Amino acid sequence: MGTVVYTRAPTGPGRLQVFVGDFGVRAARPLAFTLDGRPASPTVLRPLTSVRGPQHGAAAHAARAFVGVYEFRELTPGQLYRVAVRVGDEERRFDSRVLPDRVAPDADGGFDVLLSSCFYRNESSQGDLERALRQLVASVRPKRGGGRTPDLSLLMGDQVYLDLPTLKNFPDELPWLAAHFEENYRQNWEGLLAGVLRVAPSACLPDDHEYWNNAPHASPVIGNSHSAGGRRRWHDAAALSYEAFAQPQVDPSLALTAANGARADAVDQPLVIDVHPLSFFLADGRSRRDEGRTYAFTPACRAALRAWVDGLNAKGRVGVFVSGQSLLCRPASQNGGKLADWEMPNYGDYAEVLATLGRAQKRMLWLTGDVHWGRVCTLSNRFNEPRVNEVVVSPLSLVSTVGLDQAKIAWSWLKGVVGRDDPWPRHAKAENPPAELRLGADASARHRASVAPRADGKPAQIIGNQLGLLSFDWTRGLLRATVTYFPVHPKITAPVRVPLFTTSIA
Repeated sequence: MGTVVYTRAPTGPGRLQVFVGDFGVRAARPLAFTLDGRPASPTVLRPLTSVRGPQHGAAAHAARAFVGVYEFRELTPGQLYRVAVRVGDEERRFDSRVLPDRVAPDADGGFDVLLSSCFYRNESSQGDLERALRQLVASVRPKRGGGRTPDLSLLMGDQVYLDLPTLKNFPDELPWLAAHFEENYRQNWEGLLAGVLRVAPSACLPDDHEYWNNAPHASPVIGNSHSAGGRRRWHDAAALSYEAFAQPQVDPSLALTAANGARADAVDQPLVIDVHPLSFFLADGRSRRDEGRTYAFTPACRAALRAWVDGLNAKGRVGVFVSGQSLLCRPASQNGGKLADWEMPNYGDYAEVLATLGRAQKRMLWLTGDVHWGRVCTLSNRFNEPRVNEVVVSPLSLVSTVGLDQAKIAWSWLKGVVGRDDPWPRHAKAENPPAELRLGADASARHRASVAPRADGKPAQIIGNQLGLLSFDWTRGLLRATVTYFPVHPKITAPVRVPLFTTSIA
């Protein structure tokens, strides 16, 4: 165990945010920062403190994880800085570029976003992941401000699988659960996921496995979820580590306020990242879901969403909505929802969220993971004009499904005997989207959904472990967007490029 330092998506423009994790120590050690070789005092967003306290069973002098978040402000957008962090007698140095304030032309490197979701470390190959990550970084255009890495990373859910192994019942005790979940995060943040976290400033969203399969609802395979008290203790223990390790920080002074003055609190206030003419809205649709399925996104989050769309229209921006589950899917059946996972259309706020997003006047992107396959879809209005692209990137490392995967591997072996080898024997094929989606209430809101074509003309339905790179450039008034999928596989290396759109932005 040791010290890790990563950059995270900042709370506003001209800022550089630093996550510090000091693991396996008994007390918070002193911190010192330098910026470009000079002593610096960043704003403290979370002081270096223990993830768990005495109320969670952490003994005062027990070895545990300490986490802090700090932010340098009033920096130059797009500029590369050298940061050094000394924790006790250990020092970590790294170069990080401040997010630009606008999308650059192609010749100046554009704007690039790494996309990932669904990472299960016990079935991840370090060599395969490192190769795919090197290939992705090598494809990034050199930036005018220095460096050649993505500008931003979005981790869109299931960065940990706290509910595994599937058939093991955990002690229904808050101290045990809190310690166990902290160790899960520690292993990922210090281990195989570290390569993804250190590439660029990152922002994480939670999905169900940050809590448990189908959270906050009872799951037949999670014994602790069968009682209200068990669900509460598990949720509280899981939220403790999610908030310490992964939850985006939001500057209250920059938080979106709805027309009625409603403001989300520190937990469900979305993270908004503006890189003109883009605006990203990262919405946590899992941590405070209603068990009665009245809503996935809290009322405060939906109020912020309305304010964000109003801002898109006022400033002529292209919106990028990021969530842990797809909006472009069919509702789960009663049995399917209870046994596996309820989908977004199963919640009472689904139509409201679509109606709000449907008010956006410019093109939109929706980004998500969750489903263990990749896909790009287009939503077109009644005039056959493309309005929205949904991009799914999942998984980074597939988790096993007990029983089903063994049968798939056996079937793949039989096919291999007759010369039909399957490079992804356990991975499912991407589903087709529902034929239609209503971005609003009236007939004009009907939008036709279709799978978009890849650059080679084939349908953009991507099988296998994968990383994504979403690339923009704003050249001579035209905003262009593409997404490229990089397979995480020992033999398959050819990336898959999918053009998204070219639109005029004054």
